[in-house]
Amino acid sequence: MSAPRLCTTLACSIALATAGGIASLSYSSVPLLVSLAKRASVPDSLADLRALFSSGSHVFPQLASLAAALFASSAYSSAAASAARTGYGLAAGLTASILPFTVAVMLPAVNAQLIELDERVNKKKDAAREPSQDEVVTLLRKFGAYNAVRAALIGAGGVVGVWTAVTA
Repeated sequence: MSAPRLCTTLACSIALATAGGIASLSYSSVPLLVSLAKRASVPDSLADLRALFSSGSHVFPQLASLAAALFASSAYSSAAASAARTGYGLAAGLTASILPFTVAVMLPAVNAQLIELDERVNKKKDAAREPSQDEVVTLLRKFGAYNAVRAALIGAGGVVGVWTAVTA
């Protein structure tokens, strides 16, 4: 197998496997945590969400970066102004787009609120009231929705990469 073909194969595999991993958090773990949060204490529910949030942050950005770099390598090794170069370039962009989405959208919307709720629970911050279970459940659902967007972005990159490999 040639090096460009190996890059393409790895890029598609990594992108699609990562999309599946991210989607599993949104469609399996989040509903489970929502049902548990309705019965657990607020501190326990926040700890579960914090663990879920950080588990993905240690793996998925690195995998997305690797897949994007491999797609970029495939684009670079393709003929100039070809459909393959355009397709692999698009796949690289879609795959890498989870990084700015995470930083610009997900961290301010989810992580900032998670920190604020955690500070209220642990009395690190003066608060008029303790956070409610409804606030935790809402945050879990928001995390699930934003995570699903990330899965769709990297999954679209993987699909474009596969399509390009098959048709170009």
